[in-house]
Amino acid sequence: MKPAKVFTPRQRRKEMGFLNFNMTAGVTTPAALARMRRAGASVAGAATLLGKQGVGAFEFLSQGDV
Repeated sequence: MKPAKVFTPRQRRKEMGFLNFNMTAGVTTPAALARMRRAGASVAGAATLLGKQGVGAFEFLSQGDV
């Protein structure tokens, strides 16, 4: 049995073409958002955070962007 291929997120996007839509949910901190992005998520859900903080949640999460 051959081992499974391991792709970086960039390689996986290239391999799958333009219909790559990886989503994760439960993001509540900028650090969590960064972890999800490193894992290859192209979309991160933050519904609970949005419900608690309103549109200010987007500003809060963007604090981790460099």
